[in-house]
Amino acid sequence: LQMICDDLKNYRLYSFDFTIITMNPFQNKEFGTGNGGIPILARKAIDQLKPKDTIILKNTTYKDAKGIEQKLPIISFSIIE
Repeated sequence: LQMICDDLKNYRLYSFDFTIITMNPFQNKEFGTGNGGIPILARKAIDQLKPKDTIILKNTTYKDAKGIEQKLPIISFSIIE
């Protein structure tokens, strides 16, 4: 999973805790830790997301150019369409 941030830096995510918040009905569901990819059940849940639903990645790490694991802040984004 690759993340491109506002500062145009690319991060290839190494590990993260995957959470989805749906608005209708309101639910907060954790899908476990992704190691190099999105957990399978989270992939299926993504197909059902609607506008205003949110994905949150916590405890996110990436590996830098030297292969050392580095931490990133919490990443969240909402579905627009």
